[in-house]
Amino acid sequence: MLYLDTSALIKRYVLETGSDNLRQWLQSEETAGRLVFTSVLTFAEVHSALMQRRNDRSLTKRKFEVCRQSFDADWSRTLSPIALDPEVLLIVRDVVSLSLKGADAVHLASAIWLSKTLALALRGDKSDSLTFATSDKKLAKAAVASKLKVFTP
Repeated sequence: MLYLDTSALIKRYVLETGSDNLRQWLQSEETAGRLVFTSVLTFAEVHSALMQRRNDRSLTKRKFEVCRQSFDADWSRTLSPIALDPEVLLIVRDVVSLSLKGADAVHLASAIWLSKTLALALRGDKSDSLTFATSDKKLAKAAVASKLKVFTP
């Protein structure tokens, strides 16, 4: 299973270093029928990132619309958002000690919560463990410190 923070997921819609790596990983997850997770926060962050690129003209109006529609379709069909419920928020309180920004703490806490939930459900079977995808070096380091497997596109 794969958890995507916004810095990784945006690579699906906008060509950046690592976009091909991310798209290949997502294709393998889809082929295997595995779920792809992210935080509900990602919805706002991706739309904001796309709008910033539209405003700085690194995306044309047409490309912006295509990216936005593609993301909205993925959001409703293929992404599994994790809510900011009390269990996740308790983890946020703990991971901010890793000197993370608020949004990064939410992503890491969501992935930690998912990893723990998955471990309980699988009862020790690590064949379908969680991978945390991020392009943020500081967040990747915090994820490793939190004992998550990390993929950096």
